[in-house]
Amino acid sequence: MGEKSVAQPVGRFRVVASTPVWEVSGVNVFTANLLRGLAQRGIEGEVLLTDPDSANALPMPMDADLRVSRLAYRRWENFPTRWKRLANYLDERAPCIYLPNYDYRFSPASAFVEAGVRTVGIVHSDDPVHYEHAARMGSWWSAVVAVSGAIGTELRNRQPDLADRQAIIPYGVRIPAQKPERQAHEGPLRIVYAGRLVQPQKRVLDLPRIAAALTERGTPFVMRIVGSAYEGSVRDQLMADSEPFIRNGSMKYLGALPNEEVYAIYEDSDVVILTSEFEGLPVTLLEAMGRGCIPVVTDIPSGIPEVVKHEESGLLVPVGNIQAFAEHITRLHQDYALRSRLSEGAYRAVDRGHYRIEDMVDRYMRVFERVLSMPPARRGQPEQIWDIRPPDVRRVEMLPTVLGLPLRAAVHVMRTAKWKTINGSKRALRLLGVQVR
Repeated sequence: MGEKSVAQPVGRFRVVASTPVWEVSGVNVFTANLLRGLAQRGIEGEVLLTDPDSANALPMPMDADLRVSRLAYRRWENFPTRWKRLANYLDERAPCIYLPNYDYRFSPASAFVEAGVRTVGIVHSDDPVHYEHAARMGSWWSAVVAVSGAIGTELRNRQPDLADRQAIIPYGVRIPAQKPERQAHEGPLRIVYAGRLVQPQKRVLDLPRIAAALTERGTPFVMRIVGSAYEGSVRDQLMADSEPFIRNGSMKYLGALPNEEVYAIYEDSDVVILTSEFEGLPVTLLEAMGRGCIPVVTDIPSGIPEVVKHEESGLLVPVGNIQAFAEHITRLHQDYALRSRLSEGAYRAVDRGHYRIEDMVDRYMRVFERVLSMPPARRGQPEQIWDIRPPDVRRVEMLPTVLGLPLRAAVHVMRTAKWKTINGSKRALRLLGVQVR
């Protein structure tokens, strides 16, 4: 306290980026791009999976050149114990940069690390969950990165105490040195959607509604959908609503694909479509525009307005306006000159906008070197460990292991669909030591 911070020279260091599971997400694509770019500069990095056995995941193909580790802990351990295990893992790799990304359940480990570890928090999306994460853990972050200018502004308004540690670094993606050649064609307009097939945020149920509106207008199209959906009502409804278009070949669900196959689909598509109600900075958008795909996307505050200028590098649509989507796509089908102009504008926007992986790595390297040369943002564990409890970690999961294990076992059993019966209640009671028949 009161001592002047003096920058120290920075030597070699390692980067550890954690994620619960390796599933379909722009954040995991960002992680792969960043670690790959750092490796080209001699910086070791790894993906650390903190909940790899989770059943609630949308698996994404893992690139062979990425180093992947699994955090070792026992499933019955409480979360404070797990956080300390992660902190020890990071301490053993010091000097180290820790990127918690959206790994909210394990990011409190940043409050337990030793002096050789620096945490760089990243606000990936313009939604309350990400801002809550920064509010709860930001005092232990040596730097905080916003992936768009809009997120940076919102974060400064919400957390002015983090302003002097903030940087704005857009995602970087692989962009060809020249726009792939596109030939004029008179067939159906080729549309691609790539991403998680979920209704909250992504509004994927708008996709078959757009297909229906295009069919009513007589606009020929083929919509290829890359990504995975969680089992349940949204996937069932999406498949049911899409069934007529799947049957006639105008909608095709391809599942999760390796990056190279996705890039090839972008190069063979005219339009990339996004129906989201909020985003950070969509990786899909940058990758597709970098191959000349025309974005027809929702007009939302974060990310998209910084890349897409209406009628210059794409077309913007109010959230949920199905007829506006159909109108813009029909215009593109009917007007090849418009299609050609917007395709050039889309490529130019990302080519000249510093959205390449090398640009992103340059900016992160400056942040990493700065935080490693300075003292940690905050040392010492929280006065009340409950203050850093993530909202989705139940109180019973925080209790000391001896006290909490029987309760956690009971809660787990009762939450398991197989045992949501009288038999499940009996099994839970037995775990608590109650004799039942």
